[in-house]
Amino acid sequence: TTSTYGTEQKVNPNSKGILLTTSDAYTLTDGPTIFLCEDVKKIGHFYIQQSNIPNVMFQSILHNISKNDEIINKITYLENAIANKETKLGADNEETSARESGRMCHESQQWMNQIDKLRKEIKLISLDATYVPNSVAHQKLWTPDKEVHENAFVASLDEEHTRDIMSLNIDNHLKVLLLLGIGMFIENVDVKYIELMKRLASEQRLFMIIASSDYIYGTNYQFCHGFIGKDLTKMTQQKTLQAMGRIGRNNIQQDYSVRFRDDNMVMQLFKAPEHNLEANNMCKLFSSED
Repeated sequence: TTSTYGTEQKVNPNSKGILLTTSDAYTLTDGPTIFLCEDVKKIGHFYIQQSNIPNVMFQSILHNISKNDEIINKITYLENAIANKETKLGADNEETSARESGRMCHESQQWMNQIDKLRKEIKLISLDATYVPNSVAHQKLWTPDKEVHENAFVASLDEEHTRDIMSLNIDNHLKVLLLLGIGMFIENVDVKYIELMKRLASEQRLFMIIASSDYIYGTNYQFCHGFIGKDLTKMTQQKTLQAMGRIGRNNIQQDYSVRFRDDNMVMQLFKAPEHNLEANNMCKLFSSED
């Protein structure tokens, strides 16, 4: 079950509370949503699966992404070749004057021209609007009344963003999620992906961000709705309150909600914790042994 604390919504009889790419998408209004969980990749794969993209279309998207990956690999190879070439020349005293002028050697410039041509070959891949959460076509298919809800929030990724996404050296499933307007904060991924996520999150262009509970510290991104996953039942009371603090700091005219995937987490908010981990750590930090 999902416990929702916020503004009441008309309930979709087909709602499961977490089908955020289909029947529950319209409940995410006014701004982006954050989904906090322990297993970020698992939730990401769940939303790809639940998006109902036909297998033929999904395979076509993956095929085109793979073709792009081949081009990206060629670009990366040439960029490394240029870097190695220019580094070698920079160490050669005879080429010092050329290096100081900021010009590349003839061979490097030829490689750069090849890179420019390859970049133009990268395919622009997009999803049919029917599968993009809260687009007009999507809402007419999935909302309870089959009407368009003006305040339902939809990702705003333009052609330039899509091209940037397709040029990233990341797992194909991350690219598909981004086409849905969903980003993930995960470890061991291309730093360019994380930087793009930060920029899109700051500009409130993503429909939803999936992240671990550690994401709540050190960020100031604003969200209108938040989910706290059932795999976070051991999260401390203070950390839960911090997570809730990410929600509802934009505009008093908007609707906000915090949605718990486990009711016990809600009950814990109203009980004195047996062990206040944060307080104990602070005491250890600021106390000294004589």
